[in-house]
Amino acid sequence: MRRLEINLNKIKHNAKTLKEEFAKKGITITSVIKGVAGSPEIANAILESGINTIAVSQFQDIKKMKEFGVKAEFLLTRLPMHTEVPDIVKYADISLNSEISTVKL
Repeated sequence: MRRLEINLNKIKHNAKTLKEEFAKKGITITSVIKGVAGSPEIANAILESGINTIAVSQFQDIKKMKEFGVKAEFLLTRLPMHTEVPDIVKYADISLNSEISTVKL
């Protein structure tokens, strides 16, 4: 049986190290979470490092993290479908939009 172990302390340490190094250059970073189904535990480890913005490609992951009390600024990294716009507006703080028709919805 395959198993994946995630060490939250190492994630927190690595995220904090990156944040501090980029901060020296005046750069604010966003953490991209992928492949962990919107894990609130991973998101909170990243937030504890001092990174405030979390990016994901699925708005369901944002919804899940918010429902579990994750207090972050959320960025949706893919273009939303028109049918998703109400949920994107409700859950994502930042979204990428390439069509004016999407923005007008």
